Amino acid sequence: MKNKRLFAHLISKWNRLIPLLSVFFLLLLSGCEALDLILDDSQQTIEPSTEESLDIDYGIFTLTAKHSGKVLDVAGPDIGAGAQCVQEPLSGSTSQQWVIKSLGEGIHSISAMNSKGIILAVKEADAEGVAYVVLADWNNTDNQKWKIDRQSDGYCKITALHSGKVLDVKDEETADDAECIEWKWHSGSNQMWKLEEIQR
Repeated sequence: MKNKRLFAHLISKWNRLIPLLSVFFLLLLSGCEALDLILDDSQQTIEPSTEESLDIDYGIFTLTAKHSGKVLDVAGPDIGAGAQCVQEPLSGSTSQQWVIKSLGEGIHSISAMNSKGIILAVKEADAEGVAYVVLADWNNTDNQKWKIDRQSDGYCKITALHSGKVLDVKDEETADDAECIEWKWHSGSNQMWKLEEIQR
């Protein structure tokens, strides 16, 4: 009789331990899975950056869009403030030649060669939606300042300082006179530009 009571007592204790043991093994299993994730992460190869930030002291360049092979130009005969920037076939015109000058810390101004210092800018400093890239009188605002980062294929991403968006040929157009805008970076070939120096 005494042995039966002892056996019943042990069974009762065991039944109370089962839920605790279940929780313990679940926690142990979760910990092992978390450890596996940590080990997996630690073994992943960190890819090196494929961008190189450029700091061009001074130079005169053509800027060729990768998707079309056409160059950054100024629309029409008017090279004054407000003129729209477009892409056109290379003709050797000075409206297709751009003076890039360092402003320090990897920031540049970009001015049309034949415009007497009028600067490449994002129209009305618009950082939302579609904003056109035009020529403007220099006033030292961030919509007139650009970062230039060379990609692994040698083409460059040209980023407006005020918005973080890039110089882009609208709608990936390949036609002559296609307008240039700023747009969010998506690695499109219409956002990549080859800088070819004419003279320093």
